[in-house]
Amino acid sequence: MRVRTDARRQAIIAAAWEVFKKNGFERTTMSEISDQVGGSKATLYGYFQSKNQLFAATLERVIGEMAEAAFATLAEDPDFPIRLLKFARLYMEARMSSDALAIERALIAEGDRSDMGEQLRGRSISHVRARLLEELQRTRESMNQLMQDAIRLAAEVLHGEPEPS
Repeated sequence: MRVRTDARRQAIIAAAWEVFKKNGFERTTMSEISDQVGGSKATLYGYFQSKNQLFAATLERVIGEMAEAAFATLAEDPDFPIRLLKFARLYMEARMSSDALAIERALIAEGDRSDMGEQLRGRSISHVRARLLEELQRTRESMNQLMQDAIRLAAEVLHGEPEPS
């Protein structure tokens, strides 16, 4: 029995995305994906139980990569409103990208046959919302600390520091 590796799994997902993007879910076959990745269908089924499972893993990866790129901007600028605007702009650009539109087309086409689209959207939106709330919480804590430091400094300036003895 061959050892399954994450690198191989990721290569399968990357190859599958190219085929799904080109053909859509319904017209894509596991044979086409195995040809694209350079392996057998048995290898694909060793990593993924079905085409649906591979499709879901593929979409989750692509959506995750788009979200990560947007979240990376939250650490770039010390000015929170600017960071938030950059995040929103990049997130919306990602949502309107050709990859995101290909995902939406595939999910719409698959919508009559399964609830995969709703599940994927729910997980994706929940993940983005949770990450954004974490960032807002960290920013709030940082701002609270800055405010406490400013109050302490103002008190020291107004009251004067005790003279060293």
